[in-house]
Amino acid sequence: MTDKISPIQRIAIPMSDAEAAEIRNIAENASWMRRSMHLAVEIRRQLRRRNMTQKQLADLMGVTPAQITKILGGRENLGLKTICKIEDALGCELISVAGNQTISYLDIAPAQVGEPDSQYVISVKNKT
Repeated sequence: MTDKISPIQRIAIPMSDAEAAEIRNIAENASWMRRSMHLAVEIRRQLRRRNMTQKQLADLMGVTPAQITKILGGRENLGLKTICKIEDALGCELISVAGNQTISYLDIAPAQVGEPDSQYVISVKNKT
């Protein structure tokens, strides 16, 4: 009986469980990973525009340079708090939210005495 194995099958190495898990992970998280990459590219662009180093960004954000390296790698699932810290440090908007209202600015003021469980009152001002 002749063994009919193709040349590729003879040299192919079976995929490990770790490799299969990584492929599943990428497929399941493709949407946010794509956006994370886009954010990383925009952050790099903003750093160049400002002649700012990754270390300077880290110092402004109060994080380690290693964290900035991770963010700029484009594979970090960034929370809103982190994105806001980056925006504040760079002085630019990286993301915006589209909806039925166009918000020109948020007016944040101390809460009035007697308002339950609030430290601040946020009112949305629409563009007119």
